[in-house]
Amino acid sequence: MTTTIRASSLPSFADCPRRFAANMLLKEINEIGYGLQRDMLKSVGASIGTATHGGAAYIMTEKMKSGELGNKTESDQRALEDFTTAMQEGVLWDDTTPNTNDATKQVLRMVHAFRTYLAPDIIPVAVERRLIADIGDGFVLSGQSDMQVIEPDWIRDLKTGRMQRTHYAQLGAYSLLARTVHPEQIVKGVCVDFIPRASMKKPQPEPIIEQYNQVVAEQSAASTLSQIKANVYEFRRRIEVGDAPPEHAFLANPGSMLCNPKFCSAHGTNWCREHKKVIIKPQPKEIL
Repeated sequence: MTTTIRASSLPSFADCPRRFAANMLLKEINEIGYGLQRDMLKSVGASIGTATHGGAAYIMTEKMKSGELGNKTESDQRALEDFTTAMQEGVLWDDTTPNTNDATKQVLRMVHAFRTYLAPDIIPVAVERRLIADIGDGFVLSGQSDMQVIEPDWIRDLKTGRMQRTHYAQLGAYSLLARTVHPEQIVKGVCVDFIPRASMKKPQPEPIIEQYNQVVAEQSAASTLSQIKANVYEFRRRIEVGDAPPEHAFLANPGSMLCNPKFCSAHGTNWCREHKKVIIKPQPKEIL
C-alpha cells in the first residue's frame, strides 16, 4: 500500500492530527466502520481563494510565455469562472463575504491586487508544478499548491484569507521536493504572497510578502512527515492487533479554531468524541 501525503496538508496536522487523519485516511477509517463523510460545504473564503488563484495563474503563465501579464479582462473572466465552478456545490457564507455580489467583487479586486503589486516583480519559470517523491516506508510526498510560482531560485506560494497563518511545514515540503526531484535547481528561499480578503465596506488591503527561514521550514516539514508516518503506522498496528482504539493513534485538539461540525467531518462521530461541546446555559432561578 502506498500512502500519499499532500504538502499543503502538513500545517493541518499540527492543528489537529485526528482531523487530518479523517481527511487523509478516510477510506481506511470507513473500512473499519466509522462511517465518516466528506460531503461538507466549503467556506466562501476557500472558493474566493480558488478563483483568485485561477486569475493569478493565468497572469503568471502569460508572463512566463511572453514576459507580459496577459489580458486583464481574460484574467478576470477566468477567476470568475473558477468562482462559479467552486460555488456549484454551495458554500458557507461569513460576515466578510455575506453574498454572491460581494464575493465576485472581492475576487476581482484580489486578482487586481496580485496583478498590480506582485506580478510585475515575479519572474516565473514554472507555475503550479506538481512534484512527487518517495519518502520511504510506503509513503510518497506530493506537492502542488493552487498557485505556486517557481522562480529561478525561489518558491512562492499565493495565499488568501481573512487572516495570515503560518505555513512553515508546507513551504519546507515544497523546498525539499524541489531539491529532491530537481537537484539542478538551487532553491535559495521560500515565501508566501498573502492577499487579504476584506469586507467590501473596507478598501482592499495591499498584499503582504512573507519570507520564511528555509532551513527552519524544511526541518518543520521533515519533523511533521516523520510524525505523520509514525501515527499512521500506529493506527494500522492497532487495527491489526486490536489492543487500543485506532482513533487514539492521532491526538485530537478540541482547542482548534476548526473544531466545529462545519469544518471537521469527524466532529461528533465515534472517530472523535473529544470535540468542543454544546454550551448549555442554565435557566435563571430565584436567588434565595
